Amino acid sequence: MIPSLGLPFFSRFECKYLVSEAMAQELRQRLRYFMVLDSFCAKSEDFSYLNTSLYFDSPDYQCREATDQGAKNRFKIRLRWYDDAPGTPLYLEEKRRTTDAISKSRVKMHHEALASLTAGRMPRASMVLDESQEALAEARRLSDKMLAMRARPACYVRYRREAWAGKESAKYVRATFDRALEGHAPLDAHGRFSFARATDPGWIPSGERRVIFEVKFESAMPPWLQNTVRDFALRRVSVPKYLLCLDAIESAPRRL
Repeated sequence: MIPSLGLPFFSRFECKYLVSEAMAQELRQRLRYFMVLDSFCAKSEDFSYLNTSLYFDSPDYQCREATDQGAKNRFKIRLRWYDDAPGTPLYLEEKRRTTDAISKSRVKMHHEALASLTAGRMPRASMVLDESQEALAEARRLSDKMLAMRARPACYVRYRREAWAGKESAKYVRATFDRALEGHAPLDAHGRFSFARATDPGWIPSGERRVIFEVKFESAMPPWLQNTVRDFALRRVSVPKYLLCLDAIESAPRRL
């Protein structure tokens, strides 16, 4: 399980690149000089953890359209978790883009909040596991926003993440390798919401088979990271995981 701050994150910048598995291995060797493997990844046999999210969108897919059109100011709302075990907490998140800056707020919720949010109801205050006034206010703000846009479950997204953190604690820098991007429909054959577990059938691979290499930093990309991007001739691209998985689900043959 990955811990959460439970409060809004500071603004940061993100750059994504698509690389082969061979190049990902070479990049990892370079990162070792400047970064350390995330403690949760270090405990895993494959140095990664499963990251699963349930994305919400309006009936007319306003979040999807904003991303597809490359809107400079946009947002996404999702529930994220790292374990399918009963009672595992969920993290209600809003990820916002303002021009090139990214900010994110996150609230730790009881698993029971899933039923309320997927049914379009505001969760009870008791479902917020962080009892601070800041967390309660943020949970209420996100719930109000979801109700106003009539948000409903739109798509599950999951992948395995290998995460690295900068050695210099004074400056925020993080690098991740995301693999095996897959999506799952949130509704069953009868149109009812269904909680998709990692072992459930129906997960559909996205069309992207390459490794998604992403770097995140607070204000400016560190010089050593700039040199890495240059030395490996990396080209920054847009890799919207939500859109890729939603497209894969919609294009997959329907089971009768």
